[in-house]
Amino acid sequence: MKIIALLPFRNEEWILPTYISSMKLIADEIIAVYDDCEDKSIEILKANNVIVMRNKNWEANATAEDSRKQLLEIGRKRGGTHFICLDADEVFSSSFIPKARGIINCLVPGQKLLMPWLYLWNGTESYRKETIGFTAGLKDFAFCDDQEMDYDDKIIHGSRTPSNNIICIKDKVIDNINDASVLHFHFVNYEFAVYKSIYYMCFELIQTPKRLHYINKGYACVFNENPQCERTDPNWFKGLVLPDLFQLNNKILVYISEIYQLFDQKGIEYFELLQIWSIPELQKEFIKRTGRHPRTWKEPIYYRLRTSLKNILKIRR
Repeated sequence: MKIIALLPFRNEEWILPTYISSMKLIADEIIAVYDDCEDKSIEILKANNVIVMRNKNWEANATAEDSRKQLLEIGRKRGGTHFICLDADEVFSSSFIPKARGIINCLVPGQKLLMPWLYLWNGTESYRKETIGFTAGLKDFAFCDDQEMDYDDKIIHGSRTPSNNIICIKDKVIDNINDASVLHFHFVNYEFAVYKSIYYMCFELIQTPKRLHYINKGYACVFNENPQCERTDPNWFKGLVLPDLFQLNNKILVYISEIYQLFDQKGIEYFELLQIWSIPELQKEFIKRTGRHPRTWKEPIYYRLRTSLKNILKIRR
């Protein structure tokens, strides 16, 4: 048996020491694939004996699924039997690390490991409690390969682990956050998370222009500045190298620059119906470029009626 961590990444130097400090205690190898990278991520990974390769399809509008497919292909060639699929800004809680190898190695071919997914909120002392949008809940983070599993051809938001095409085995589920969880650092700095999310909203609209409704609904939870939160347990972080959050101030500027580049590329009015104009800086930029305020997006009546019908059915049940 061989456990390999599969890591797609892009400009993640701020969080990679945290990821590595957790993963090196569990995985036999870490393999990383990137589409593009302008910071020191590659140097950090190579200094920690991580196998680093470029996405072979990166010049042809590569997707996250391309990276994951390539990672799995490389992992199989290197003899991997069990795979971990955390993103760079995610780590296993310290409470899980001592038993992680035993639990993952016990997975049988085709079986996945599902664990609580906790979004840290504005630091490491609290996490977001809601399960709306793409926030906390149970998610698949590891699997035992059956040599038939593969990723679906989705451009954006594909599965973390590959689909099981041949057999269906009951997944291993850990649902006690004190026993084990995956700590997601996406919202550890709220302003950083907002601009990063806006960049991806704009990027997704370019890639899938007919999914405006789903983009706005899916990212709506990002713009809730005061969500319901719970306190984290300090024991979850023992032994981990925590990130220097001051680095994220520069990352915010990078994302703002990339957002403006998309505005230049497509014209700012292309993004007018995205729900991103509550950010004063972006609204000022829209007014500057167009001479008017952006129109307000309204959820189509079809979706409102469908949501109302679902709520009625839930009440009747």
